[in-house]
Amino acid sequence: MFFLARWLSSAWVMSLSFASALVLMQAPALTEAYMAALLQVATDARADVDQRIASARRHYDLGNESEGSVIAALTVREPSNAETLKLSTERVQSLRASYDRLAEAPPLLRPA
Repeated sequence: MFFLARWLSSAWVMSLSFASALVLMQAPALTEAYMAALLQVATDARADVDQRIASARRHYDLGNESEGSVIAALTVREPSNAETLKLSTERVQSLRASYDRLAEAPPLLRPA
């Protein structure tokens, strides 16, 4: 009976070790998929912000002013829209910074 209990214990440890090894081998693939999704979200958010800024430029005849100038001009006319546009630009910058930080890290040091 003692032999059977010891054998089951060893088999359990071995199976957990094997399962852990499989999960750890898949971690880089999960990180790559996360990075691709993060880049896609950042790109889509940037396109949305660019579209909203272009719309504000056309609607208020702002010309080719910078993004900050457009938000400042929009603050006078539509404070709520300007605030959401500013938050959207900050979100885009945050997403892009997160992606850049992951991309610059060595593959073995990237979080799973």
